[in-house]
Amino acid sequence: MSRRTIGTVRLGRHRQGALVALLVAAAVGIGCAQDARAQSRAPCTEPAALAAATPLHLIGDPQIAHPVSVLCGEFLGSGSHAMVVTINRGVCAPNFGWVVFRDAGGVWQLLTPPGHVDHVVWPMTAVGHDIRERWQVYRRGDGPCAPSGGTRSRLWHWDGTRLIAGRAKRIANPLGGDAGKPAARAPGYFKMPSGNIICYSGAGSHALVECGVRSGLKPAVPAHRCRVGDPVHDRIVLPRSGRASVPRCAGDPGPFVGYHEHPRTLGYGTRWRNAGLRCKSAKRGLTCRNRSGHGFFLSRDRWRRF
Repeated sequence: MSRRTIGTVRLGRHRQGALVALLVAAAVGIGCAQDARAQSRAPCTEPAALAAATPLHLIGDPQIAHPVSVLCGEFLGSGSHAMVVTINRGVCAPNFGWVVFRDAGGVWQLLTPPGHVDHVVWPMTAVGHDIRERWQVYRRGDGPCAPSGGTRSRLWHWDGTRLIAGRAKRIANPLGGDAGKPAARAPGYFKMPSGNIICYSGAGSHALVECGVRSGLKPAVPAHRCRVGDPVHDRIVLPRSGRASVPRCAGDPGPFVGYHEHPRTLGYGTRWRNAGLRCKSAKRGLTCRNRSGHGFFLSRDRWRRF
């Protein structure tokens, strides 16, 4: 090999070293830029949703445990950062609806409402980059907690400028699980033979059993000051998982709203089941449990959680 060639090789190695240094610097720069963009993104969390929705007077029941449900994703196009917020209601009646926020440089900005329905029951879910909406259909004469028109679903898709609703489809069996087992009507209302205890059952992802005693809880629960509604002294709620609780405040009659709708009587010794929840009626009172083993006992004379 000639001396000139050797010099050229040496020069090429220097150039390669410089090129590698430039590539490393570029990679570091790109990483820093990506980190900066990630840090500038608006946080997609329940507190962030509350902070964005409260000044717009979108929160319907601020005193419940979770006034909103949050869904995050690229729902406004590839690379976008969007937050879908379901406005929850703390009773068996449907939620208040849902809205979408777009990330505008680290600040949540309300998207023009996409024509959402106000009687949506379940929080929104993601199907790829689309948003799935589910709701129950009310017919004339239905009570606020007892829709009889079935459940429907549709997808919302971003077309480049706005969210477009797809065709609504009927959901054949939104309950799943225990739908085929012998039980009292579920979801819906049932009562003890005395008529003093009446219960309501929710469906789907909001499955719960809420029971009220017309003579009041004994021992009585402490009264709370309520900004919305009135202190609760006559009902207890058991979710599909977790411990039972007594609502602090309520602006509705709860399970008693269905009393005039002729709820099915759960005879003594009879069991009721729905979506992992089960109750047994006995002369001494009503006992309800969920899949996690928590529950409550309720009677005219006393109540307790376990």
